[in-house]
Amino acid sequence: MMMHIGKIRVLTAARVIVWLPIAILIAFLFCFLGVTAAKAASTNVALNKTAASSCSSAPYAASGAVDGSIAPTARWYCSVGISGEPMWLQVDLGTTYRVDSYSLTGMGQLGGGWDASLNPRSFRLQKSNDAKSWTDVDTVTGNNESIVTRGQFSPFDSRYVRVYIDQGNQTNNMWASIMELQVFGDLPPSSNADLSGLLLSSAESNDLVELEPAFSAGDQEYTAAVAYTVYSVNLKPITAEPNATVTVNGAHLSAGSAASIPLSVGSNTISVVVTAQDGLSSKTYSLTVTRAKSSNADLSGFSLTSGAPNETITLSPVFQPANINYTSTVSSDVYSVRISAVTAELGADLSISVNGTTVTGAAYSNLLTGDNVIKVTVTAPDLLTTKQYTVHVTKLESSNNEVSAVLYGDVPLTRGGDSFALDVGYEINHAAFRVLLSDPAASFTVTGATYSAGTGSVVLPSLPLGTNGFTIQAKAPNGAVKNYSVSVTRSPQPSLGYIDLNQDGIVDINDVIKLANQVYDINLDDKVDGDDVTFMLLQIRTLTAER
Repeated sequence: MMMHIGKIRVLTAARVIVWLPIAILIAFLFCFLGVTAAKAASTNVALNKTAASSCSSAPYAASGAVDGSIAPTARWYCSVGISGEPMWLQVDLGTTYRVDSYSLTGMGQLGGGWDASLNPRSFRLQKSNDAKSWTDVDTVTGNNESIVTRGQFSPFDSRYVRVYIDQGNQTNNMWASIMELQVFGDLPPSSNADLSGLLLSSAESNDLVELEPAFSAGDQEYTAAVAYTVYSVNLKPITAEPNATVTVNGAHLSAGSAASIPLSVGSNTISVVVTAQDGLSSKTYSLTVTRAKSSNADLSGFSLTSGAPNETITLSPVFQPANINYTSTVSSDVYSVRISAVTAELGADLSISVNGTTVTGAAYSNLLTGDNVIKVTVTAPDLLTTKQYTVHVTKLESSNNEVSAVLYGDVPLTRGGDSFALDVGYEINHAAFRVLLSDPAASFTVTGATYSAGTGSVVLPSLPLGTNGFTIQAKAPNGAVKNYSVSVTRSPQPSLGYIDLNQDGIVDINDVIKLANQVYDINLDDKVDGDDVTFMLLQIRTLTAER
């Protein structure tokens, strides 16, 4: 039954029981769905968070204001009983959020006898990061609205928010009630510029490379060492904050990807700059990767060339960097070789020796007959690794058994093929000859005596009148023998006219007297000796007999 008293409409108990739940449900749907739709762009970060208050009356605890419900019992109610005592509702958001607006629903939203006079009249929204020191963010005075939605302030970052009641309702300031407090915002842009991981791997093998020290977000400087065979590395920085950005050596790197970095021999510095989501905070990590010098002590090329004639000398086996031992054979007319060696690695050092004597670069080196040992030692750029190549060059002995000349004094004998001839006068009754060989290492034998090239003389102690002959047996260094014939013809005895010493056209005693007074080289063998005296006495006897 409904009664009208003036302009006041009174509902009977039966009707109140029927309509009150319906009114409350409609009000809840309008409040919750309407406000949520209006703030769909951000999140109610106060929902079901930990709430506290200056006071509360059961069952209207502080948590009832952040539970997402505006049922009459799902609210916060605080009664101090004495005007002027502080009343406030505090929410711990759990972490720092960037708050851009809030909404406060008062009792008037319920309807059904709950009017706007019961809404919080004046209040302040405050922020804090420690729940101890508070700063006003927004102030509302003289409020008549059941739903107050505010965003007329700069977004702020805070973990705690508080509604501080300056006037609890239109009638007095001894109690206040809030049906629902919604705080809208998102996590603020992070200032975290840390890395949570830094992975370095070989681009060739994908094997991880150990960092020194082991990675820790607090350490910003690292070193690593790789072998010479690692020509590039992949570096994958992992940010602690997913929205942070990374540059590697100044180049932007997409999240979750790795940077490929070529390496030079020696020290390589890599700079990793992490910029936090807020765009303000940054952190630089430095990594120095040392690539070792090469341990390659190989030759990439090796060859021998004869000095004269200029021809390539064949190696056995054919040169291969892995093979360190070779042989070669050259003829006796190869007197020197030119050695050419090329290292496989730039910066490697070469040392070359021939028969124990160091030679410079690709200079020509003389060869001895027989075995010649060429050693090429390569020292790798790491100065630790060495490799020695050895070549045995066998120079054959000469087959040259050529007699180039036979000399009597300084006069060469007349040559005809392999024969030599000389005519001497009657007065020459012995002779000495020098034999010249083409090969200085050859030798020759005459009448059982053996001589080296360029040494000794062949002496014929007696030259009978007429033709006298002997054989030269020339022997090459390799043992080859060749015979040469030599003939010396001594003229018959001349008339005595040649001893007309006083040159008067008559051989007489005066010539004998003069001959007796001077003994000189009568037989013209360039020396005065007993032969001259013997010859003189013979002439005296002959002359006396003629007289």
